[in-house]
Amino acid sequence: HIPFCDYQALELAINYLKEKQIDGLILNGDVVDFYAVSFWERRLEYRDLESERAYALEFFRYLRENFPDIPIFYKEGNHEERLKHFLMRHAPELFNVEELRIENFLKLKDYNIYYIGDCSSIKFGKLNIIHGHEYRSYASVNIAISYLRKTLENICIAHHHRAQNDILRKIDGELIGAWCVGCLCKLSPDYQPYNNWMHGFAIVNILDNNGNFYFENKIIQGKHVF
Repeated sequence: HIPFCDYQALELAINYLKEKQIDGLILNGDVVDFYAVSFWERRLEYRDLESERAYALEFFRYLRENFPDIPIFYKEGNHEERLKHFLMRHAPELFNVEELRIENFLKLKDYNIYYIGDCSSIKFGKLNIIHGHEYRSYASVNIAISYLRKTLENICIAHHHRAQNDILRKIDGELIGAWCVGCLCKLSPDYQPYNNWMHGFAIVNILDNNGNFYFENKIIQGKHVF
């Protein structure tokens, strides 16, 4: 949610992933808040789209300094969709301008970052990765259970800023699970100062040629990763 990220949590996550020597990175949506073009009521001092973009470009540079050689994928979230919706509502004549497409507006090619838009899912072995806004979910107690029942597939989501998981055993004995991953943004925004959000990220390891995987749902508490 740049520029509303939590810099301590972000640095902890990146340092942890560097130590693990990961070979790929997925930014699972809402990387940039796009607060300036939000439909919702906005504070005037934050309505600066160019400033948001400048912070984002600095973040991409920071990522590439720490992970110079690995593939990085940027999955579209509902906040990235804010720019498209703003153009459709207020400037439809500009909607098809190539420079205003998210991947071009954020200069992702300059950082060799691949953009995945249009609510497409990512398939990583037997795991499906989505941002989470692609499904309507009103679960307030266990979000992971809600997505597992909706998809009946192994699924990883962000969107809800919660760290949860649920596992089911199918009739043939196969296990399927849903994992909801925490966030790296500030935990008490003006519009929702009290919530159940938590900082976190995930590491997924493919175990074999069949696509079986091991999911590590990490939580950040203070200066520690669990």
